[in-house]
Amino acid sequence: MLNKRMTLLVFTALMLGACVPTSTQPAPAPLMNSAPGTPVGLDKTCAPEQTLTIAPVNSSTPDTEPNQFCFAPALNANPDPGVAVSSNTITVRGVNQPTPLTASNGATVYVNDQYLEYFSPQSTPKMVKLGDKIRVLGSSSNLYNDSVGYALTIGGVSDTFYVITKTK
Repeated sequence: MLNKRMTLLVFTALMLGACVPTSTQPAPAPLMNSAPGTPVGLDKTCAPEQTLTIAPVNSSTPDTEPNQFCFAPALNANPDPGVAVSSNTITVRGVNQPTPLTASNGATVYVNDQYLEYFSPQSTPKMVKLGDKIRVLGSSSNLYNDSVGYALTIGGVSDTFYVITKTK
């Protein structure tokens, strides 16, 4: 029974374009510059984003919590913090109202291929809406076999884009 349930959950997650860790360990907390030799994010995979056609629901209840989204890790990046590395593009789905977007310190965010902001501790939430296309730019660590994570949160739903440097 448990195997059928797990298979159904993974299948459902894949159909919705969610992140599916390849291990059964809990997902690591977003890290900036993990310990050398132990890059975070290597076990993370993303299913291709699926477009589901669902009849519109007439609801007066505001929904600002989007569907889960997933940033695939950027693997084998050169250990050069001066070079920006781009994430895949995700699409905001599952909301019917503008919803706040925040990102971790050092993340540069683009919405619909337009620069939004370089996030710092002083940044305030920005608003995004249904259908917006979002990508994150970040830089790598200056160390080999290391990772840097850039967390993005939309309406309370988060994922982390990891830039993982190549091994020496």
